[in-house]
Amino acid sequence: LYMQSILFLPIWRFKTQRWALASGGHFRAKQQVLAEEPESELFVRWETACQDESFRRRVQFTEQKPVARALQKCSHSYGNSVSQLLDVTRECLYFDDIEQLSRCLFAVLEDKDVRILRIRNRLSPEYDSSRSAGWRDVSLVLRVCNTTTRRLGIEGHCAELLLATKSFAALKSEEVHNRYMVWRACRYYSSAPSFRAFLKSLGGFCMLHS
Repeated sequence: LYMQSILFLPIWRFKTQRWALASGGHFRAKQQVLAEEPESELFVRWETACQDESFRRRVQFTEQKPVARALQKCSHSYGNSVSQLLDVTRECLYFDDIEQLSRCLFAVLEDKDVRILRIRNRLSPEYDSSRSAGWRDVSLVLRVCNTTTRRLGIEGHCAELLLATKSFAALKSEEVHNRYMVWRACRYYSSAPSFRAFLKSLGGFCMLHS
């Protein structure tokens, strides 16, 4: 899966950059840039980066999902089924407003190379944001099927694209993300049958000794 991702990454970069350019989208700025220049913008508009190499060097593309996190997700969420792991290759694009985000979504949908497998609209008022600890975005799982991916044998490789507004994404920090990871782990373990059985037995123990 990770070897597929390595082969797929240059194609994925080209596609996400093209969609960002078509919609006024942004990438996150590198942490090193933000540390050295605290007043600098959190996001880099890709159109600007295409015109100015100094801005292009500020862009932080999303790396592959860490192996440790992938193994944890397979174990906790997918019953050790690696075939359900769809976001080893991923990217997130950020937008000034919903109009730009919608333009990007349509650019993806109109791309003849793209096969959409799933769309989750977490921006919908009907979406229960407690399921994602308040986080809201549009998530797409897709494949790129063209001559190059078929030649490389990776036309079945899945990637995740997240679309979010800059104002909302600016609230997400490393500390916030770490809290989210703890919350997700607690949610998993608290729903495990063995943990529920333990709580039930603990309740009985307390009643006997009260």
